[in-house]
Amino acid sequence: MKKIIIRSVPLVLALILIFGLTVQNSSENVNFSERCRAYAVKIAEHLNIDTENAWWNTKVHFRKIGHVIEYCLLGMGIYFALRMPILSII
Repeated sequence: MKKIIIRSVPLVLALILIFGLTVQNSSENVNFSERCRAYAVKIAEHLNIDTENAWWNTKVHFRKIGHVIEYCLLGMGIYFALRMPILSII
């Protein structure tokens, strides 16, 4: 029982993240997206990556990348919560 609870923690955290980002109003959401995009541009410039012509450096694409990351975290949380050790199957 304790293992199930421990394995469910990443799933619950992913769900809290998605819920927290979903309940933001539009101005908070735009502000958060712009701050994240600014950090991504700083990181890219630090790595000498051209940011002016980068495909991800638009508001729509950057938000789509955020959705992909959110749902990848959710998928990993589901996998971690539901995976079965090979030894218990044998």
